[in-house]
This record gives sequence, C-alpha cells and structure tokens, in this order.
Amino acid sequence: MGGTVDYVAMGKRIRQARKKRGLTQAALGEKCCVSGGHIGHVETNHGKVSLEAMVAIANALDVSLDSLLCDSLTSSKPVFENELAELLSQATPKQVKLVAELTKVILRDEFKLRDLERNEE
Repeated sequence: MGGTVDYVAMGKRIRQARKKRGLTQAALGEKCCVSGGHIGHVETNHGKVSLEAMVAIANALDVSLDSLLCDSLTSSKPVFENELAELLSQATPKQVKLVAELTKVILRDEFKLRDLERNEE
C-alpha cells in the first residue's frame, strides 16, 4: 500500500468516533480549532487535513491516530482486533457463533490461496 492514505475510510472513522461521543461537527471543530465545515469536509473526503489537525481530532475524540488511519497502515492488526472485540461484545451468542464460523472459512480459504501461490512459483 505504500504511503497512500485512505481518506474515505479515515473520514468514516472520524465520523463514527464523533457520533459515538455525541459531538456535532461544529463541537468537534471547536475542540480542534478548525471549523465544523472543515470537519464535515474531512469526514466526506472533500477536504484534506494537516497532521496537526489530525492530532487535535484524535485528542478531542480520545482515540489514537492509528485507530483513525488503520485502513491505510500495514501494521494495524491490534486496531482491528479491538474493533472486532467491541463488535462481538454487542452480539448475541448466535451471532458470535456465526462470526466464528465465517472466520474459520475465511482463514481456511486464505491458507488455500497462499498454498496455491507458493505452488505457482
């Protein structure tokens, strides 16, 4: 993936964290010394954000930068593990079982794909 930032995913994660904390775009913007409109543009990928503003946003939302940028990072497994754990804590026992079964299928298929790729080399 190199140095590419997934601004769409980052904006969605900012919006999700903002709403989880019950903040409006204007309120978050005020905490970060930027306009609410700028927050809206960042959330919808209609504007870029500086590193300083990203740090301010993460601090205002009480989240880590890697949780906002995990879709662009190559070593973000802990972020996704935490996200999955939070989702599973809200699931019914039946849903947890379904997720476990789906995970087994995904992992099994991934191992099969790796074996196929090795055999082609």
